[in-house]
Amino acid sequence: MDKRSVIVRSSSVIMALAMVFAANLSVWAGEPDPVEAAKPAAVKSEPGAKTATSAPDAKKTAPAPDAKSAPAAKPAVSAPAQAEHVHGPSCNHGPAAPAQSFGVQADPSDGPVLITSPLPWSTLRSDSVVVSLQAELALLPKGSIDFRVVRRSGTRASTVFTKSVKMEEPTAEVFLGRVRELPVGGNVYLSIEWSVPGSDIKGVVEPVGIVRLIGEMTADNRWVPSQPPLVAVKLADGVSGTQAAEALAGAGGFEVGGMKFAAGWNSVGLFIRFTPDAGVTGIDFAFDLKCGKNAFLAWADRFVIYSAAGDSVGGRHFGRRAVDNEGLKSEELAWGRNNSPGLEKADAARVVMVRWADMGIQPFEERTVGFSVFANGRVKKQPASYPAAADRKVPGTWGEIKLSK
Repeated sequence: MDKRSVIVRSSSVIMALAMVFAANLSVWAGEPDPVEAAKPAAVKSEPGAKTATSAPDAKKTAPAPDAKSAPAAKPAVSAPAQAEHVHGPSCNHGPAAPAQSFGVQADPSDGPVLITSPLPWSTLRSDSVVVSLQAELALLPKGSIDFRVVRRSGTRASTVFTKSVKMEEPTAEVFLGRVRELPVGGNVYLSIEWSVPGSDIKGVVEPVGIVRLIGEMTADNRWVPSQPPLVAVKLADGVSGTQAAEALAGAGGFEVGGMKFAAGWNSVGLFIRFTPDAGVTGIDFAFDLKCGKNAFLAWADRFVIYSAAGDSVGGRHFGRRAVDNEGLKSEELAWGRNNSPGLEKADAARVVMVRWADMGIQPFEERTVGFSVFANGRVKKQPASYPAAADRKVPGTWGEIKLSK
C-alpha cells in the first residue's frame, strides 16, 4: 500500500468521524441529522439498470442520477377571514396595525377577480374608498372591471359613484371615490359591487363602513383622541354600592340630558352614579371592550340598560350578524349573571355596578375602555348622549373612560 492510499484513507476516516460527531450534536440540539440530510433522494431504478455501489477500493465514484425536480405545486386559494376593522386605535390608545395582505392569489378556477381589501364588515378611516384587487388579465374580455359603490339602509339603496378600471397589471389599488355623508355604520352601510364587462361574472363586498377618527399621533406613537376620556376615580376594594355612591357624590363627572354622572372603579368592577330625572324612560350605558371604534356592533360590545319603569338594570349584547336584501340583521342577546350588572339605590341616586370578570377584561391603572351613555325619553337638556354626536349603533362614535391611578 503506497503512502498516497494511506493519506486518502486517513482523510476519509477523519471526515467520517467529523460527520458522526456533527450528527450527535444535531441530535442533542434537536436538529435533523446532517448525515441523513446529505444523502441523495432515492431514485427509482429502471428494470435491468445497474445499481451503483460504493466500495473502499473503488477508484471511481458512480455519477448521481439526474433526477428532474417535480413542478411546484399550485398554491391553494383560501377565502380571507372577515375583518372587524381597519386602522383602528387599541385600548391603550396605540394605533392599530394597518390592514394586512392575506397573501391570496387570483385563480381562474375561482374567478378572474379577487378583492383583497376592503373585506366584509371592514371599517374604513377615510372618506376615500380604495380597493385592492388581483385579476387574471387573460380572463377579462375587455381588459377592464366595472365598480359601483352603493349606500344602503334597509331596503333603500342609492348609488354613490361608479368607475370603470382598465387593468394593465395583475394587481392594483384603485381609488373609486369619496363618500360625503359620514359616518357610515349601524344600519347604514356601503356595498362595493364589481363586474367584468363582456361576461356574467360579478361580485360584491358588503357591508363596509366608514368612521373617521379625530385626534393625533404623539411622538411616542400613541393615539390621542381630540376629546379626552372620562375619568373613573379609584375606589377601595370591597366597597358596597352605598359606599360607592357616597364616594362618588362629590366626584367630578359629566352630564347627559341634564343628569349628572360620576364613575369609579376598583379591582372588582366599575361603578357609575347618577340621579334619574322625571321623563327619562331609560339610560343605556355602552361599552366597546375592544376599543375597536368600529362601524358595526359586534360580540364584544356590551350594553347595561337602566329601566326607569322597573327601576332595574339588565345587560344586552349582540350575537350572529348577517346582511341580505332587507339590510343588516343582528341577534340581540341577554348578558350578565349573578346580579351583574346590578343596581344599588342610595336615596334618589342610583349606582350601576358591573364586574370586570363578567365583561371579560382585566382592569389596570390608566386603562381606557370605549364608553358612551344614551338617555331615552323626555330629557330636560341636550345633548342626550355622551359624547354629544354618539350613535348607539356605531361604536366608532362612542367616547372612552379611563381608569385613574
